[in-house]
Amino acid sequence: MKKLIDLNITEFTQLTASESVTPGGGSILACVGALGVSLGMMNATISAHKKGWESKRKKFEEIAKKGKILQEKLIQLIDEDSGAYSAVIESYRLPKNTDDEKRNRIEEIQNTMKSAIETQRDVMQTAFDAMNLVKEITEIGNPNCASDSAVGGLILRTAVKGAGLNIRTNIKVINDTSYKTKMISVVDNFEQEAEKLENEIMRIVLEKI
Repeated sequence: MKKLIDLNITEFTQLTASESVTPGGGSILACVGALGVSLGMMNATISAHKKGWESKRKKFEEIAKKGKILQEKLIQLIDEDSGAYSAVIESYRLPKNTDDEKRNRIEEIQNTMKSAIETQRDVMQTAFDAMNLVKEITEIGNPNCASDSAVGGLILRTAVKGAGLNIRTNIKVINDTSYKTKMISVVDNFEQEAEKLENEIMRIVLEKI
């Protein structure tokens, strides 16, 4: 079976629309996050080659390089999320006829769900880091590309918010109260900071257009 990242755009969207449970929201968030940071990278690359901005080229190239790392991480998370969710589904299908089987099934559900949650936390973290990068390039980059990179920022904000929703949904299954409390605190912080970043990006772009 092909990896999701090896599908073309038509195959990927059609598979998403099908009765298959994967790719789900988590993989889609990683995908759009990769596209969001790509728009920021586009601004950086165009700015690096803008006539008269030769003295700034190194800075723009550094931003594009950082963006590439974040882009590749988000692309990797597309299949990671799908695999994590598939493992959750398989854990729910484990037999539960004996006490040992029931205990094993519960343990597997807890472990696979934590893995799925942590994959979405990685989506949040990476998308948030990419938002910071997009803010920087929107501020100092080519004004003609400001709206493009701002669109990237809005997309990344969606990735942060959506991953938070996924975590809030899945965390209900977790029995470890301490784990739940810590993870929700992480989600709250990312969501609050991402909202601030979104407002900053929009302020910057509206001053440029």
